[in-house]
Amino acid sequence: MPIGLQATDRFINALCKRFHVDVPESITEERGRLLNLISNLHQYTYGKRVALWGDPDQLVALSEFLVLLNMKPVYVLTGTPGKRFEERMAAVLGDSVPEAKIAQGPGADMYRLHQWIKQEGVDLLIGNTYGKYIARDENTPLVRLGFPILDRVGHQYFPVVGYRGAMRLLEMILNAFLDKKDRECKEESFELVM
Repeated sequence: MPIGLQATDRFINALCKRFHVDVPESITEERGRLLNLISNLHQYTYGKRVALWGDPDQLVALSEFLVLLNMKPVYVLTGTPGKRFEERMAAVLGDSVPEAKIAQGPGADMYRLHQWIKQEGVDLLIGNTYGKYIARDENTPLVRLGFPILDRVGHQYFPVVGYRGAMRLLEMILNAFLDKKDRECKEESFELVM
């Protein structure tokens, strides 16, 4: 899936090669805005530990984007069986996240994820609605992504694919961190401006 910078680059380049066209200027400008946003918000994402669950294609591209943001997808689960998922995840995470735990198939469930998080916590959860119980129990921000999202409205109107989608996803991640910071900070640290 074209989620994040690199996966979108590959998608756009494949389309251009297939149809023998150049990248439109409007797409190049969107990419530039995404790069600007990434560089401006890097201090908020650097080193953050993340747990992910969902569809394998979504998880591979999302993990690649998170690694670009210098975040650490330390727990990645999918219930979908398949042969290449763990290989693809290992290639994406490489040496960047050697401590990553990856699970796939029937044993890769929310109970297992919660146990991993209880052993060593994370800064952010990214996945569908089923993670809201872990988010509440562990006081960890949740970015809802994937299917199903049963407890919020409007997600279908704001895609997370392409360069604009990556900007939207980065906004959702940052706002999740800032919402938690606002909830937990002392009164004298409660700031109006980020």
